[in-house]
Amino acid sequence: MRDLRLEEYKDYLITLRNSIWQILPLYEKKNPYIKKCVLNLEKELFYVLSIIEPLPHGAWYFSTHASLAELLDLVEYENNHSRIREKVLNTTSLIQKQIEDLEV
Repeated sequence: MRDLRLEEYKDYLITLRNSIWQILPLYEKKNPYIKKCVLNLEKELFYVLSIIEPLPHGAWYFSTHASLAELLDLVEYENNHSRIREKVLNTTSLIQKQIEDLEV
């Protein structure tokens, strides 16, 4: 395992935030690959823990992991737009807060 620099970590968080944000338009367009997209994000987040372990990864990590697991179920059904929107907004806000904390 290589050491991840803080700037690389920040770039990862920005990419992750943007990827999670894309769940909402995918759901709105009824994209048939949305479940696979959410599953891939969940798996990525699980495996990235060993890389980011020495870096600050408090509440955003655990909440994001839980939200992705819940989104995996929510995206399967219609009429979940408000719940999916809420999860996406809360999750991306937590990640954004972590990004801002890294900039201090």
